[in-house]
Amino acid sequence: MLENQKCSQCDQMLHSQEYLIEEIVKRYTVEPYEQVLFKLVICLDCAHSMKSKISEDSLEKISTFFKARANTDFISNDPNKGQCIINGTAIELEGEYQRVQSYFGSTLISGFQIGSKAIEEINDLLSEETRGFMDDIMENNFGLPPEYKDLFKPILV
Repeated sequence: MLENQKCSQCDQMLHSQEYLIEEIVKRYTVEPYEQVLFKLVICLDCAHSMKSKISEDSLEKISTFFKARANTDFISNDPNKGQCIINGTAIELEGEYQRVQSYFGSTLISGFQIGSKAIEEINDLLSEETRGFMDDIMENNFGLPPEYKDLFKPILV
């Protein structure tokens, strides 16, 4: 399943270290199923490097937002546990959401989901400098269509 994961940024094999997977998922209701639209696999060194490029203003606002609103009861090593860490809404009611998971090799350590409304709230906290940096990440890794550019910004927690 995850045996041959490589970091999206440095191409390092991730079989014996901790890394993050961030995905944007679209849920279809006509025939209920989910589709992973975008997936970013990143080693912790690259995640820290990328995080250092986020403006101090954005980091402070995001940190304050998560401290005030995140419910740690919704962090789990069960990938099927589905509530938004911010709003507590059932992920199955979301049309689109972001999933953030931490792995060591092929073992899931923990993960959480963020619904689209909470993603919009987080995006509103970002400075123009940070928005530009995030847009560059997305363009360099995915070449996103315009309708998804504001929805998927790496959280890099």
